[in-house]
Amino acid sequence: MSPRSLALMALVSASVLLSACGQEPPDIVRQISVTGNGTAEADPDVATIVFGVDVSSEDPGEAVAEATAMMNSAVEAAGTAGVAPEDISTQSYSLWIENVYDPLTYQYTGEKLYHVSHYETADVRDLATVGDVLAALVDAGVNSISSVSFRVEDQSALFAQAREAAMADAVSRAEAIAEGLGVSLGEPTYVSEYGGGYTAFDQLGRASGITTASADMEMGPYFSPGSFSTTASVTVSFEME
Repeated sequence: MSPRSLALMALVSASVLLSACGQEPPDIVRQISVTGNGTAEADPDVATIVFGVDVSSEDPGEAVAEATAMMNSAVEAAGTAGVAPEDISTQSYSLWIENVYDPLTYQYTGEKLYHVSHYETADVRDLATVGDVLAALVDAGVNSISSVSFRVEDQSALFAQAREAAMADAVSRAEAIAEGLGVSLGEPTYVSEYGGGYTAFDQLGRASGITTASADMEMGPYFSPGSFSTTASVTVSFEME
């Protein structure tokens, strides 16, 4: 027997049992349920640059000192280029040891190299200066730019717009269904919201993960922020009259 047949038999049995007890079976809820989707877009207003220094030396003290001097110079250069001190924060710092391996003899040489990696994050609020900030960082000694990304800082306002669009879409869908069925749309009986998938339309593939080799950048690279969007979805059930 199919699951549908079993479910029908259970419903009939329940109705018979309620009638035998003097109770009327509950009314079947007649409703229309739809899911509405909404999207809101805005121009990015913040660029985030992740930059760092990678240094190696046979002496750990020298490696730490060199990395510290390079990063201090880079942070100072970022400030001179217009980045506020509160918009610069440490992303990672690591010191690790490499046992030098000779690929010709397949043996370790006994030598050790100490590697220091120090990465900072800078938020640039004047997007027209992103290229200039990058040039200043590299000129100051930064030897790695791991990423450049763009975002909208006030994402809650953008999501509110997406939610409003999703609600309007849900109502429009429900009205179209009701009209097609020849019924009237009643009051909403259920609402569930989900979504909030913030998506930056990244046009920086060529810039992400680049490692700079030159210490003299007179001009910064060109960047296109693209557009930033967010989505929202709501599921709404309406009475069907």
